[in-house]
Amino acid sequence: QRNKYMKITEQTPFFRMPGLVMSNKVLKDSEKVLLTALISFARGKNYCFPSYTTLEQTTGQSHSTVIRGIKKLEEYGILAKMKKEHNKTKSNKYFLFLDAEICKQDTAEKMKAVAKEYN
Repeated sequence: QRNKYMKITEQTPFFRMPGLVMSNKVLKDSEKVLLTALISFARGKNYCFPSYTTLEQTTGQSHSTVIRGIKKLEEYGILAKMKKEHNKTKSNKYFLFLDAEICKQDTAEKMKAVAKEYN
């Protein structure tokens, strides 16, 4: 009989959610998951460029939820999206502005105001 539970190995992908994202009171859980995936794809840099499909598969979210989440993260000043074209392939480059001052705010309006000061 096969074990119905996932076997965790060194190859099993894990994403670490920063505490300032986890404790944020404004972001929805779906936005936190999306932001955590983007942070992971950035690999220590302040930018990344995963496709919508990659984000959907990584987060388990629908296409519309990913797009809505990206728009919200942009609105909060945590993310900036730049459309780019490389070798006739269109993609987005995401710049992350993950600052403790922005993330510790308790309302969307305060997050936006602090983000304007920093960005």
